Amino acid sequence: MRNYGFGGRDLGKVFEGVQIGVGYRIDDAVTVAAQFKLKWFTVGYSYDINTSAVKDFSRGSHEVYLRVHFYKIPEVPKPVSGD
Repeated sequence: MRNYGFGGRDLGKVFEGVQIGVGYRIDDAVTVAAQFKLKWFTVGYSYDINTSAVKDFSRGSHEVYLRVHFYKIPEVPKPVSGD
């Protein structure tokens, strides 16, 4: 029987174009990730640290990705100061 739980990764913005994050999959793994976004593509890296029984057979997994944006990603407007 497979154990389903919440999982995912929340990448927080470090500075313009760079995000890092940590995620957790219940009874499975902890992930760390970083990505760099440019105008039309994103390059990223993540690493899974196994916490389940599979850790006896695996030391984790690496993932490198290139995401191409075929449309313009809208920029989030910067807050306007009410001085």
